[in-house]
Amino acid sequence: MKTDDKKKQIQQKYKEELENKKESKHYPKKLLIFAVIVVIFFVFSYFFGVRPFPEKEEPKILKPISE
Repeated sequence: MKTDDKKKQIQQKYKEELENKKESKHYPKKLLIFAVIVVIFFVFSYFFGVRPFPEKEEPKILKPISE
């Protein structure tokens, strides 16, 4: 009986360690979905010619009128 209990304890510890490793390696799904949506938005905006950010307005240089 003691060996069966020890085997079960060892198996339980091993399963917990595997689950912890799996959880630590994966990014949250929400973050991945958000990143994919942002990338798709920029790809479509580029494809359709819509700029997500406005262009910088450069100041106009006034030239003096020479007479």
